[in-house]
Amino acid sequence: MKFPPYMRLSLLAAVCASLFAGATSAVSITREFTASWYDPEHSGHGFNFEVVGSGDSKTMLAYWYTYDAEGRPSWMFATGPVVGDQAQLTGYATAGGAFGNAFDPRNVQVQPWGTLNVSFDDCNHGVVQFNPSNPALAAGSMPITRLTSLYNSSCSGGVSDDTNSSAPAGEIIQYMTRTGAAPGTRAKLKHEERADRTEFSAELEDVPAGSYALRVDGVERGTIQVHAMTGGTKGELEFRSPAETGKILLDFDPRGSQVTVHSGSTEFFTAVLGSSSAPPPDAGGAPPFGNAVYTLSVEPAGNDGPELSAELEQRSARVDFKVEVEDIAAGSYDLRIGGTSQGTLAVISVPGGSNGEIEFRNPPEPGKQNLDFDPRGQLIEIVSGSSVVISGMFPNSANGSVGGGGNPSGTPGNAQFTVNMTRTAADADASGVVEYTAESGEVEFEVEIEDLPDGAYRLVVAGVERGSIQSDEGRGKIRFRDPPRADRLPLDFDPRGTHIEVFGGSTLYLSADLP
Repeated sequence: MKFPPYMRLSLLAAVCASLFAGATSAVSITREFTASWYDPEHSGHGFNFEVVGSGDSKTMLAYWYTYDAEGRPSWMFATGPVVGDQAQLTGYATAGGAFGNAFDPRNVQVQPWGTLNVSFDDCNHGVVQFNPSNPALAAGSMPITRLTSLYNSSCSGGVSDDTNSSAPAGEIIQYMTRTGAAPGTRAKLKHEERADRTEFSAELEDVPAGSYALRVDGVERGTIQVHAMTGGTKGELEFRSPAETGKILLDFDPRGSQVTVHSGSTEFFTAVLGSSSAPPPDAGGAPPFGNAVYTLSVEPAGNDGPELSAELEQRSARVDFKVEVEDIAAGSYDLRIGGTSQGTLAVISVPGGSNGEIEFRNPPEPGKQNLDFDPRGQLIEIVSGSSVVISGMFPNSANGSVGGGGNPSGTPGNAQFTVNMTRTAADADASGVVEYTAESGEVEFEVEIEDLPDGAYRLVVAGVERGSIQSDEGRGKIRFRDPPRADRLPLDFDPRGTHIEVFGGSTLYLSADLP
């Protein structure tokens, strides 16, 4: 087809070439691909694409301005669904039309033309594969280059290009279900959509160090590298649209998809993103979270003889179980619950006798064993060699509840708050979360920051500087506790009802008000 000089595609390409910058990998077809496209080696014919629809229904309309088998100007149109970085289109041609007012739609005949497959490598380059029904037209493929762009828009190739600028922000945080391959571990998915970006991440904890494949609806999307760290292992894979250094371009929508984590042929976790907002799964056969206390106390010979005590606490976000013995000979003992060995209990001499204790927890915590069994209704035995030194039947019914005692710092029985921090203009990507938990005489206060440059940040609570948060690879955390513990700072202030701020030097990055 011949065009007037002012419409020639090669001239327009020269004007538009400097407007676009694309990624180097496959992209998601979004509304930003609505444009004119052509092959620079064959200037004089080309395509118009429109990406239309709403919700889960995304369709491409294509118009190809080309020539027929006899070399006469011709055009065809095609339509079909968009799936990821491709669109499968069915083409049609028309005959019987006329110019201007002489046109009569009753004379128009629509005939099948063939098929097109449109795919894109980045925001500016793609390929059209064509297969005409007419044997006089050869099948083939054509590289295409972007010619125009929608007014005042920018293509990233990621899913955020389809986000409505007026859409409310949304967030999904979901713990994945273990398959049983690694009890006591956990995996968390997070999806966040905002007007300016969309982010998706998968985080693994306490699985063996190594490489894990993340699959979404059966497609491998990346590798999670899990490394050993203090108190266990951890690994995370992050996606973002538009792309950002250190994160993979998010060119797919994981919501409603089957997400799995694999190592080789072994599947460790699975979830359908958005189907649940449940807390972390319980470890193996551990008791569920809740609000109950189970206790056992055995003293066969009275106050001057051996003693066995055990306690199980079910809380809103964890379960604790401990077994303690007193006044038996110092040494190592096998702890058996329901006939199964669950660990070694070390008894040492202390003034006035001896003492030994072993603690379990779900989710795991440094210094405590993984609670991946349920002791309720089971026989607890302390065994030396082949001899049972002391034993007792642990109750199957609760005999107390969490939160009955007084808490330090004047805190009432139970309370839990989670508050997302508000970012300032100092860093448009920064985010933070404040968590406060008070349960049965224990109070924890935690501030976590993300997506801030590496370095030290000041935590200020009610105008008083309370500590420093070290950001490493874009993430940092500070923790306080009352009563104190070795891995926490002492919580000697009450953060409730205060204004909380995170500064880098004198620059305010994040703030929040805790109820």
